[in-house]
Amino acid sequence: MSGAGVLHRAIDERQWETAALCLLVAVAEAANRLPPQALEEMLDLLAAKTATHHQRRERR
Repeated sequence: MSGAGVLHRAIDERQWETAALCLLVAVAEAANRLPPQALEEMLDLLAAKTATHHQRRERR
């Protein structure tokens, strides 16, 4: 069964931990194919969004 098939079945059966693991593996595989500079830039963007999110929550 393909990774997408496992994910689909996990969602259908509401096995959220398995679905999350499938997604994590897919993201890791995609990140592994990126050139090193692209991965660093993506992590910087994620860090910036996290910082912005925390700043918005603190204002509430």
